[in-house]
Amino acid sequence: MMPKPRSKTIKRLYVLASLVVGTILFCILGYWFLEMPRYVILKIPLTGTGWYVTEYSTKIWRSDSNRYFQWRKGINIYGTIPGYSFDSLDQVFKYFDDNLAERKWSRYEGLEVCSRVPESNFLEDNKNIFEYRKKNDVEGIGPRVCLSIWEEEPYQMHSVFNVVLQTENPSFLTSIRNGW
Repeated sequence: MMPKPRSKTIKRLYVLASLVVGTILFCILGYWFLEMPRYVILKIPLTGTGWYVTEYSTKIWRSDSNRYFQWRKGINIYGTIPGYSFDSLDQVFKYFDDNLAERKWSRYEGLEVCSRVPESNFLEDNKNIFEYRKKNDVEGIGPRVCLSIWEEEPYQMHSVFNVVLQTENPSFLTSIRNGW
């Protein structure tokens, strides 16, 4: 019996190595694509005034190892913005509530509302923290919006309202793990 030519063995090893490397690359790229950050970015019109901070972060909670993509924006409103005048927290809330409702977000009334936002540490009983979910998200496993509003000392005879919007969007694999 004749031994197999060495070149066929090398070709087979090359094909096998290519398949292994290709499979590994496919898995890495697939994971990257599935877990790629997908932020929920809200564009609430506030002409004539600017948001003072915009943050993008990825949070992994130690208790459940789920991954969330957080987008956060903050603004100080000094009584008025072009086209709107705010004299109370209720008016500021109504402005943002109406804008979120136009974007198909509905306010959630529950026991644990936006407990992960930093403002929950200093706003009494989460009094001015509001949570919004998509209208079809009954179980609360999808993206959500947290709206925090509080008033500070007046500045030059104007009311000063701090507003922070934070969105939290679960990663694709977290959505699957949570029951989508």
